[in-house]
Amino acid sequence: MLKKIVLALVLTCGASFALAQQPKMGGVGRNYITSQIINGQLFGNVEGYSKPEIDKLFADGAVATLGAKRKEIYEKAQKILVEDVPVAWLLELQFPTITRCKIKDLITTAIGVNDGFRDAWIDK
Repeated sequence: MLKKIVLALVLTCGASFALAQQPKMGGVGRNYITSQIINGQLFGNVEGYSKPEIDKLFADGAVATLGAKRKEIYEKAQKILVEDVPVAWLLELQFPTITRCKIKDLITTAIGVNDGFRDAWIDK
């Protein structure tokens, strides 16, 4: 697919990034599902990629219970996306968090400071 785009000289440059959050919270699906192709929207399917099978996989994955079934759904979607190459990611963003050394267990999940601080405590 990338070869067709390059040969046809139909290249578009967009700016977006993906967070490793649950699908219902935004996640990476918004970068690939057809319903997120919205002109002027910065954080969505800015490349215009559309594939009904991917739309269905992300919809099914969003409502699947955690575990093997959800993993299977997202692995299938990932395999298709790797083969289609709808996006060529150019960089990986990092969001450092600076805290006092006495604060313990502030960040305990992949979504960092976007998660609750339920397990955080102060070492006295």
